Amino acid sequence: MHYIRLLRPPSLVEGKQTVLSFVLTITTDLGDSFYSPDGPRGISVRLETETRLNEPAVAASSDGSSPSDSATNQYSDVMPPSRKRKRAGSEELSGSGEAVETTAARTEEHFFQIDCPAKQASSGKTQSLAWSSGTRVLKMGLVVPQEAVARLRDPLVVRRRICFSMLDRRLSIVSATDVITTGSYSVVPLWVDVPATDSEAFRHVAVRRLCIGHDDRQPEKRPIWVEEEEEVGESIARHIWDAGLATVAFVADTCMGSSRGRTEEEQDGLAGYLRRLLATKPGRLHVLELGSGVGILGIGLATILGHVRRGGPDEQDEQDGISVLLTDLPEAEERATANMQRATVPAQVRLDYENLDWDEGCQGRFGAKVAGGRPWDLVVLSDCTYNVDMLPALVQTLSALQAAASTGVRVLLARKPRHADEEALFGLLAGEGWQLSASSTMALPGGKEELELYLYGR
Repeated sequence: MHYIRLLRPPSLVEGKQTVLSFVLTITTDLGDSFYSPDGPRGISVRLETETRLNEPAVAASSDGSSPSDSATNQYSDVMPPSRKRKRAGSEELSGSGEAVETTAARTEEHFFQIDCPAKQASSGKTQSLAWSSGTRVLKMGLVVPQEAVARLRDPLVVRRRICFSMLDRRLSIVSATDVITTGSYSVVPLWVDVPATDSEAFRHVAVRRLCIGHDDRQPEKRPIWVEEEEEVGESIARHIWDAGLATVAFVADTCMGSSRGRTEEEQDGLAGYLRRLLATKPGRLHVLELGSGVGILGIGLATILGHVRRGGPDEQDEQDGISVLLTDLPEAEERATANMQRATVPAQVRLDYENLDWDEGCQGRFGAKVAGGRPWDLVVLSDCTYNVDMLPALVQTLSALQAAASTGVRVLLARKPRHADEEALFGLLAGEGWQLSASSTMALPGGKEELELYLYGR
């Protein structure tokens, strides 16, 4: 699985023509391998705008963005230069997850393909908007069509963003189905919000989006999106990693997909257990995530739970309702909390964050939210085993959580194996009395690596 990444924020340069300049690469989650297709693969750069047609205005988040209701079929193999779709207003979710009534509002979405390379000043030549095996960085300037420029300056536009994806839709990972389906899907697209005015610069963050299903409670069955900000640049610390993204897709398919056609092993194994616990178990449900990073797994689970569990008013109670608590080191807090604010999590789910250092947790020292008396029905973690020096503290933290619990704790561990030293984890778990209850593997997009999922109890 590979990711389109911007190495620095893009820019819009005004002149005789408006030119979008950017520097991108396509690498694995850790940036240790570049995308190497069989032949040149075209890259799509598309401006997406949403325009208000009448009052009241469509709800938007503080940075001018708002969740998209666009169906996944907007990512067709070939996008026309300009496309629009009108949408009748209804109850929308703002970027903070607050429901905002926009019954009288109607919006129109426009899509503009930006695919005309600007000539290089030094040579007068144009560069192809394509990625080939051996490419490391693609530095481009693209001429923005005049119609798109006018749309950017339109005061009625309530959302502006640019999507970088593969031109062939069959290569882009847009939905949970793309992740779990064996096929050609292999590259995760990227979105960036466009500043509302010329005086503002592009932010140093980009957005990943994954459609996890459709809301059957809405007449038009709107797609349900998980959106996550990550930092622009080469740092891997504040990016989405494979196991978190793939686990969200696995759980979404398990809990939101149809159970018909599933094998007996799937019904009785890990998928069946998760479906019963997360989707059909009555009453309260509390989930704790360790090592949340930017928050893709915890926020994804919160979004799924909000749509598969039809909670009543009594489930608003902290003890008896649905909650997901993300934890990590202090340096992860800013990006994780920003993504929580961006998330469109249904109101019946309580989503929160607290710092947790495993060097403290292994000694049973937890913050007020972790140790607040809620029984943790499920502890989840993804891609947390790569640093073998921290494995003893991780396992002892799990044991301390179990010791403090009034009931048994289940642990869902997801990983993409990266080196042999990680296998020490299983010996440490066994030494602490943790027993494997179920496991599953899933091929990751690209076909060369696997997601491993383990369910432990003690």
